[in-house]
Amino acid sequence: MYDTNTTIKIIKNLFGSQDLTVLPPGSGPQTVTIDLMLVGVPYINEINMEFTISFYLRMEWNDSRLQFLNEHYGNLGMITLQPAQMNKLWKPDFTFLTERGSTLAEPLSAHTSFCRVYANGNVYMSRQIETTLRCQMKFHYYPFDYQECTLIIASYGYTTEYLVNKWRNLEAVQYYKNNFLTNFELLSTNTSEYTQTYVSGKFSRASLSFKMKRQSSFYIVQVKIFHF
Repeated sequence: MYDTNTTIKIIKNLFGSQDLTVLPPGSGPQTVTIDLMLVGVPYINEINMEFTISFYLRMEWNDSRLQFLNEHYGNLGMITLQPAQMNKLWKPDFTFLTERGSTLAEPLSAHTSFCRVYANGNVYMSRQIETTLRCQMKFHYYPFDYQECTLIIASYGYTTEYLVNKWRNLEAVQYYKNNFLTNFELLSTNTSEYTQTYVSGKFSRASLSFKMKRQSSFYIVQVKIFHF
């Protein structure tokens, strides 16, 4: 049973005397494990070569400053934070490469995010996001074409000396297949991790590519209706 009074005591102790907005201490880079629930692709613009995707981004990392002795709190092993407390935590400064617009930068709210902190200091955060990204599309075989688009999750300011992001496992991406556009079918997804070097340093990248097939029957029906 969730104990609200105990949760309030833990939050007061954790947030009372320390600044939790800076990078957690550690002997090596902070590892952020991610997985993703792809809700759908509500919009594809072939003219501008861009697409909009909606998904839940789920992140997990460890912050030793958030550890609490659960035996002192009725063996409570986990607490849930409200947006006010979430804004006082260090969080990965993720951005999406090639994005043209995203809700990632919007303030945290109870409707689009939640956060759990465990007794061992593990932090689990989920955010509902919609973003529009560029995609180099090819139309040589239109309307029987396939499109492959990519979402790249990256730290904005932390080099690999301080932060590394990685996919949780081989099944880190889930999706609702029936929520895609009626004129496209999602065939497959593929995840990868790599390091990219800039003048300012080396940065960790987590990439998700997904292959879509245009539903040619949808196009043919439209053409026939227009013709008649």
